[in-house]
Amino acid sequence: MKLKKYRMFLIIAVFVIISACSKNTDPKRFEKIVTSSSWRVAKAEINDKNKTGDFNNYIFRFEGNKDLIIIKPDIDTLKGAWTRGNDKKPLLFYMIIPQIYPNFITFDDDWVVTYLTKDEFRIERNGGTADEFIFRKKV
Repeated sequence: MKLKKYRMFLIIAVFVIISACSKNTDPKRFEKIVTSSSWRVAKAEINDKNKTGDFNNYIFRFEGNKDLIIIKPDIDTLKGAWTRGNDKKPLLFYMIIPQIYPNFITFDDDWVVTYLTKDEFRIERNGGTADEFIFRKKV
């Protein structure tokens, strides 16, 4: 009886691990997805504080030439750059924002891509802090 429970636990554990890995963070796939659309910040968690409202109405475009364009319609356009690492584990994502945009300096760092689908991706600051952003495709 114990052996049956152990086998069932093992099967469930393997299934959970495979499911968790299904959102592949392959570097080329990541680049293809982020350059295919415009994005908005769905969640911004900085220093354990919800800062999502600070980024409302901003649209992020990650261009194929590695330009980063942040637009607040009819108000402002910010320009920076982005790039990605070549490894899958972890997949690093870098954003470079000029110092003249102090509200966006928090993005100017290296991030780990922890989740990726065609409609959403999540990044966490590389280095153990709890900072996290979730980007959703703008519809």
